[in-house]
Amino acid sequence: MARYLPIAMDVEDKLCLVVGGGKVAERRVRTLLEAGARVRVAAPVIGFSAENLEYLREPFIPEHLEGVILAIAATDSPEVNEYVSLESGLRGIPVCDACSHTRGDFVVPSVIRRGDLLISVSSGGASPALAARIGREIEETYGPEYAVWMDILLQARELAQKIPDGPLRHRTLKELALDDSTLDMIREGRVPEARARALSCILSLLD
Repeated sequence: MARYLPIAMDVEDKLCLVVGGGKVAERRVRTLLEAGARVRVAAPVIGFSAENLEYLREPFIPEHLEGVILAIAATDSPEVNEYVSLESGLRGIPVCDACSHTRGDFVVPSVIRRGDLLISVSSGGASPALAARIGREIEETYGPEYAVWMDILLQARELAQKIPDGPLRHRTLKELALDDSTLDMIREGRVPEARARALSCILSLLD
């Protein structure tokens, strides 16, 4: 099996193609939309809807790949998926084949988003069900409070750029990220207090 390189790709406002109109295609579309992509969907019948989708209610043709930066073949037909993979490859467009991970360039992992925190789990195509189960377990561990925590840490990091001492800045941000007491404040709904506590660690070094 392939040994995949884990990367986080910026698809913000970039056009991506999903071929297929069923449940698998819908999941891939949702993942792309969550990442801010513009999504084109091609299939004779599309069984889902979402805002800001470009619908092409017809069978896949190579022209559907025009202008896209990546493609996902997510139909229930191995032949169609293979066709999408072949045409994408000819154009140098990375492609994911939902029927066969050996034909595509990448697989779509199970994803957990908490604000700027992105956690992904992949079985390399061996068992998507196991990856999904592990993803659900991670979701229970890293709840919605982490989205707030990421926002606070980003604000602290931006403020910390004013600290001229590089090692001190690095150490301070590391200690803050590991501060469970501030995270507990967020869990308890004391967000303003948690934010003030986190930022005060940085401000105290700027006096």
